[in-house]
Amino acid sequence: MTTCKHCGKAIDDPHTTTCIRDFIEYQDDVTLQRLRYTDDEKEQCAVCHVNPGAFHHRGCYMERCPRCGQRLISCGCLIRGKEWQQPIG
Repeated sequence: MTTCKHCGKAIDDPHTTTCIRDFIEYQDDVTLQRLRYTDDEKEQCAVCHVNPGAFHHRGCYMERCPRCGQRLISCGCLIRGKEWQQPIG
């Protein structure tokens, strides 16, 4: 069984429906609230198994960055030295 290092809950347990609500702290001292798994989904997250409207477990590939809207784990906003720029459009 895999345990979330952030909330301590079992990720593989179907009764674990959400991680804890908190904030993302960026390197430029900006702090934003984490985004919820969209309510538009009808099933649990396929990666971390949280319910629609809940918070993903930290490190879940599906979690979106509140700053740029891309996937948090790969967007680069948390990487020290990478300067964030407002998307055009």
